[in-house]
Amino acid sequence: MGGTATVTGALCIYLLVGLAFALVSAPTTALGGGPFFATADAARAVDHLSVSFVTLTTVGYGDLAARGDGGRLLAVTEALLGSCTW
Repeated sequence: MGGTATVTGALCIYLLVGLAFALVSAPTTALGGGPFFATADAARAVDHLSVSFVTLTTVGYGDLAARGDGGRLLAVTEALLGSCTW
């Protein structure tokens, strides 16, 4: 019973990390003065969420990529966190 709780807790933390990175990347569009993604002018919330989990799992589809340095740094941080801790 304890193993199930541990796995469930780890999964919840993993999902929360992905959601947190999506929530951090979304407002950077307004702060940066331009679009967050290099390949999409009008990013939707689902785009930020998708890119966050694709980066966190280190799949890297490449359909959306951060345009500016801040977004790239955020993506690198998330990829390192995703590959090192799980």
